[in-house]
Amino acid sequence: MNYRVATSLLFIAISWSANAQDFRPDLRSWNKATVIRARICAFRFSSTKKEQDVVFYSNLARLDGKLFIKSVLLPYLKSENEN
Repeated sequence: MNYRVATSLLFIAISWSANAQDFRPDLRSWNKATVIRARICAFRFSSTKKEQDVVFYSNLARLDGKLFIKSVLLPYLKSENEN
């Protein structure tokens, strides 16, 4: 799957879902420095928490698309199907 498409689908799903606030992906498989880098960039360019999250997840998808799909997108879609 194209990583841009996957990222777009995630953010569309998050924006439409009331349960998205409850979803917290397991980022233990990510390199700690990569997560910190993605988060720092999110704080730099955004103001609200939702905007920071959008930038953060976009950064994760750009930094490692395959790991993003495996650790964020697929678990999110699975949690939405269970609800």
